[in-house]
Amino acid sequence: MIALEDYIGKERLNEITQEYQAEALKYIKNSKSKNDFSAIVSEYPNLITGSIDTITSLSAEILNDKGIEFTTLTDHASNSYTYFFSKEKMESNGTVKMSYWLAKKLGVRVCPYCNQQYTFTITNGKGIRPEFDHFLPKSKFPLLALSFYNLIPSCHNCNHVKSDENFSLNNNLYPYSESFHEQMKFKIKNYSTEMFTQSKSNFKNASTQNMDIKLVPKGDLHEKALKNVKAFRLEDIYNEHKDYAQEIIYKATYYSDALLQSYHGAFGDTFDQDFLDQMYYGNYIKPDEIMERPLAKLTQDIIEQFALKRSVISHT
Repeated sequence: MIALEDYIGKERLNEITQEYQAEALKYIKNSKSKNDFSAIVSEYPNLITGSIDTITSLSAEILNDKGIEFTTLTDHASNSYTYFFSKEKMESNGTVKMSYWLAKKLGVRVCPYCNQQYTFTITNGKGIRPEFDHFLPKSKFPLLALSFYNLIPSCHNCNHVKSDENFSLNNNLYPYSESFHEQMKFKIKNYSTEMFTQSKSNFKNASTQNMDIKLVPKGDLHEKALKNVKAFRLEDIYNEHKDYAQEIIYKATYYSDALLQSYHGAFGDTFDQDFLDQMYYGNYIKPDEIMERPLAKLTQDIIEQFALKRSVISHT
C-alpha cells in the first residue's frame, strides 16, 4: 500500500526491467507463432518497459495507425502472455518459469492492493507465487499484455475481484507510483476504549458486533483511492478483521507498565525500540514497513486513532 517504486527501489526496478525486456524480446523473436502482436512488440520494444503513461499513449497511437482487428490482436496478446510466463528461464541454480522469476525478483511480500494477503514466492516443489494483475486489462489494452509496468503482483482475491474492471490512471491509484497509505486511513467507528477503563472483564466480554471498520480520505488523490476501495471491496474484507482490531486496542489499553518494563529488561539490551514496539503490537508500526506483513496498515492506523503507541523503552 506504499508505492512499489519506493518499496522495491527505482534502481532495483531499472535492473529488473532491463533483464525482463531482454527475455521478452528474445521470446518474441524466437516464437514460432508470428502474429500482429509479436510484430508490433518487435517494432516497438518500448511497449515492454516504458512507463505506464508512455505505453498507454503509444498503444493508442499504434492501434489508430495500424487498423488491426482488435479481437484477433487480443487473442494473440493473451496467448503470448500465457506462453511467455510459462517459459523456462535459465538461472545459476537451474531453470525457473518466467512468472516465478519475475515475482522473485520483485520480492513483494504483501499484496499492494489490499495489504491483507501474503504474496510470497517459493520456487521449489510445486511453487507458490503472487498472481500478476494487468492494471490496464489486456482485454481492453492487448498491446500492454507483456508490459512490465502494467503487471502488478497481487493476491488471488484482488486479481479475481478486479478481473477486467476498467481501471485507468485518471480514476484509480496506480500501485507503482501512488501510495494508498498516503491517501486513505482506517478508522474504527462505533467502538470506544472508555467503556473498558473500569474493568478488564468488560473488555473481555465486549462484542465487536457494532464495530465498523471504515476507510476515510486523507490525501489529495483520495477520490482515486476510493475507487480502489470499492473495486477491491476493502471495507467488506477488513470488517472481517474486527477481532484483530479489538486485540490491538486491548494490548495498549490493558498491558501494564510492569509488562512493558519486563520486555525491556529481557530484550532492551539486544533490540532497539522499533523492534520492541513491533513485538508488543505483533506487527510493523513504521509506514515504510507496511509491505512487510499483512494488516500492518490497519495496525498503524488503529494506533494513531486511539493514540495507543506506548514505547516499551520509555517505560523503564
